[in-house]
Amino acid sequence: MQMHKDSDDGLFVDDPLKEDAPLALQDNVRYYWLRVKEVAFSIVERVFSSSEHPLMIDKGESWLTVIDLNTINTILIHILREKALERGVLVVGIAKDTSASEFLRAVIPYAKVEGLIPADEKLPNLKHDRAFLTILSGTNPGLFKAPWRTIGYDSCFTTLIQGDGKVPLRAARRAVSLERQFVRGYFQLREFKSDKAVRSPTFLYDRFYNPKTDEKFIAEITVLERGRKAKIYPYWEGAEENPLDSFILCLLSKCDNPEIIEAIGHNQLLYLADKAVKNEIRMMKGLLRGVADLELGSLSRRQKIFTIARRFRDIRKETEGARERAALEEI
Repeated sequence: MQMHKDSDDGLFVDDPLKEDAPLALQDNVRYYWLRVKEVAFSIVERVFSSSEHPLMIDKGESWLTVIDLNTINTILIHILREKALERGVLVVGIAKDTSASEFLRAVIPYAKVEGLIPADEKLPNLKHDRAFLTILSGTNPGLFKAPWRTIGYDSCFTTLIQGDGKVPLRAARRAVSLERQFVRGYFQLREFKSDKAVRSPTFLYDRFYNPKTDEKFIAEITVLERGRKAKIYPYWEGAEENPLDSFILCLLSKCDNPEIIEAIGHNQLLYLADKAVKNEIRMMKGLLRGVADLELGSLSRRQKIFTIARRFRDIRKETEGARERAALEEI
């Protein structure tokens, strides 16, 4: 009903013909999810299969913006979640470069409220979860035997911060979102046998919330949202271990490559994919730069604006490179 009011009474319509349902969906709201999926699939088809410009729509009258693409990605993730739960497939995502801080500003404070951490324990003066956990495990190798993981927590903790004493948590930006959509956690896979304080990096993983395995880990938390107290029901592993997340840790621990120093503790497939993508980007940059140079070269020669059309540093680098190649050919 609150959503109905917030949308200027645009979601429901009075239906006097149904005694047990005084409200019915508006016709323009019905099948909304199906229409959204069709739009997302049409954009995907255009980007990956069409010969037309992937970001240009309405016959060149409009462009897809970053916000549009982010919206499409969000819809595709929800479609993936729908399919994964329907088929019983476990989807695990890994983030190797993240500056997330919800573990420090929300998870640890709530763990203190729940008694998992002593109430008088001081929080570190850090705002980076991965850095904190990596330092913590490296300075306490006896307590953190690799592979290890943190407790799993709900993705809505990313929108929460420590409360003011009356409530354990409050919304970081007025509203709490992403409740029971994803389960997140940090993990570390490797430690050196000769020096257990030397370890692989800490990474973040997340997965879709699955009611079949996660429903018993739902916690009721009173938070401050929009200036008022509200109850939320997020996933919280707490003191009881979830076998699914322990299985994920075991699976990840078998998927790194200790033979390559930069891949230690990293997912091997993700590492290779990252290398391939970076190589493609490097090649594409070279191609695009070459095309741009051809287009701008004739103009700069006609107008005699070589150092204006291009940076002097780039011109010098190319000239020196050409001179070195010529010298090598003479040898």
